[in-house]
Amino acid sequence: TTGSSEIITIDFTMEEAPTAYVQIIHNSADELVEVVDIYADGEIVLENVGFRQATPFLEVPAGVDLDLVITPAGEGIEVGVGPITVNFDVDETYIVVAAGIVSDAGYDPAEPFGLFVFDMGRMEAEDPGNTDVLVFHGSTDAPTVSVWETAVVDGEIIPDFSFGDFAGYLELATMDYILEIRDETGVDVVAAYQAPLETLELHGEALVVLASGFLAPENNSDGPAFGLFVALAEGGDLIALPLFDPNVIHTPEDAEILLYPNPARNELNIVSGEVMREIRVLDMLGQVVYVASPEDSQHQINVNNLKDGVYFVQVLTEKGFTTRKIQITK
Repeated sequence: TTGSSEIITIDFTMEEAPTAYVQIIHNSADELVEVVDIYADGEIVLENVGFRQATPFLEVPAGVDLDLVITPAGEGIEVGVGPITVNFDVDETYIVVAAGIVSDAGYDPAEPFGLFVFDMGRMEAEDPGNTDVLVFHGSTDAPTVSVWETAVVDGEIIPDFSFGDFAGYLELATMDYILEIRDETGVDVVAAYQAPLETLELHGEALVVLASGFLAPENNSDGPAFGLFVALAEGGDLIALPLFDPNVIHTPEDAEILLYPNPARNELNIVSGEVMREIRVLDMLGQVVYVASPEDSQHQINVNNLKDGVYFVQVLTEKGFTTRKIQITK
């Protein structure tokens, strides 16, 4: 993946022209388009958008046909894919996901590359007490599946879900969920993931959750493995949902993890009732700004190099992942 890639946004608006709002998410796991530039009507509008990255919501021309071309970064429009013509309605909000395969060989199955458009996008939840979650099936070698939730709903939430499908927004109470990806019959579990909406304090947020990568990387140029990833409305690197293992305890509220001081000014101390295998600090864009493997029950982080703001601290112990929210204030 290209987690260190920086999205460079170029002016995408036309003076005094009617506009719409669009978030673009790069979810094509084809290595040929790992980092891309995007052209509109022959002019470059976005540079260096990496796989598993999202733009913030951009204001774009509406009511006119736009011919979009996607090209490997720095290669020029002549070698791009497209044009793909889109036309956005005035003042509406869209989610656009780039997914599928560009290469002529090395991928099986090779679902063709395209831009998948959801025309009822949201920048925030309809109800500030909920978290609205739009789900997209973007894994080219994953079959038709169903999605089940087993911690709160305890039932099927998305049936007959195939590549290229949007499931529409799930308006969820902001709680911690467990999502199971099952086969089409709902019997066999392919994988299970934690979705800790309450722990991450995502009240009022609108998110996009994408099935991404390959179930069989060995059949797909040893590309990135399958997972569920989250795009926030403000864009940035997609955030991986942690796997759920039913053989370990996943109760963040019971985990003996203490972070202090909070807000932190110079140092952040982390104390755990269990040995901490890994610690990660993520910023609000989902970018990992610190990682350590202490193999200890205590750890101290020097935060002098971090900017003021809100961060998420993920701690892995034998009980699973625990996520805590902290504030850094200098």
